[in-house]
Amino acid sequence: MISQAVIFCGGLGRRLLPITKKIPKPMVKINGKPFLEYLILQCRSNGIKEVLLLCGYKHKVIKNYFKNGKKFGVKIKYHYNPYNIQTLQRIYNARKILKSKFLLLYSDNYSPLNIKFLEPKIKKYNLAISLCKKKKGNIRINKKSS
Repeated sequence: MISQAVIFCGGLGRRLLPITKKIPKPMVKINGKPFLEYLILQCRSNGIKEVLLLCGYKHKVIKNYFKNGKKFGVKIKYHYNPYNIQTLQRIYNARKILKSKFLLLYSDNYSPLNIKFLEPKIKKYNLAISLCKKKKGNIRINKKSS
């Protein structure tokens, strides 16, 4: 059973400037909640009880909001690295606190998640990669952006 989610939360979020000048990308609000909150709640609804946030840029904003995770029904741990290190290095540096099986997510992607569907594949292959077909284009912010 996968009981830990590991979420990359360390980049600068340059594509969302000027919004990310003051807050990290995972904390950008969607319908009044930080995007990262939706990911954490999705993990919880899939039975994941522990979340490890691999933080970098403006990490204090994330920690001040989520704290230990109790309010969100999960246990949250943090691992810090400078914002400018490579993605692979970020997870490698956290290797001592990773469980043997974990779900790895990016803090700026959302897709349907069904751990019960993935687990038999993980048992068989020790690795599962979930890919979702992207609909044509990105989100539409307003009528002028289409």
